[in-house]
Amino acid sequence: MIYPYHKRIPTKDYFDEVRMVTVPRFKESGISGNEWRTSVAIELMFKGHVIYRKIVGDMPTALLMVGNLFVCGMEPLSDEYLIVEEKKCDQPGCPEDASIRLKLKREVHEDGTPKPDRIVLMFRKFCSKHSIRGNGDIEDSDKNYEPSGDA
Repeated sequence: MIYPYHKRIPTKDYFDEVRMVTVPRFKESGISGNEWRTSVAIELMFKGHVIYRKIVGDMPTALLMVGNLFVCGMEPLSDEYLIVEEKKCDQPGCPEDASIRLKLKREVHEDGTPKPDRIVLMFRKFCSKHSIRGNGDIEDSDKNYEPSGDA
């Protein structure tokens, strides 16, 4: 039996938006008094969904931590990420639900040479707007796909 495999687009980033938001909170303490304090929430987003969130003390700390959190947030990919990815268009930055599944006819290496044929069926999925792929890429082009049903 041939099992279909979802092949990601090579130029895809695992997060497509990073937010750093100041979050006010009111601290109540009988010892040192009551006062307003702030923290900063770092949110790593994918297709409009918060995938990873961390609270730190201030904006300079948040700025210094973003790169590390970006890398650590991908290892391993969270269940939330995989649930969102399963439903959404493969075009980087597109938040729409996928509506069509396209089967890859062949895979190619980064230098454009063909990869050996596999037993596994490879597919990508797109919304109606992004299902037209153009001809600027060898692997991700209209002539290298054939429709294989709804996403």
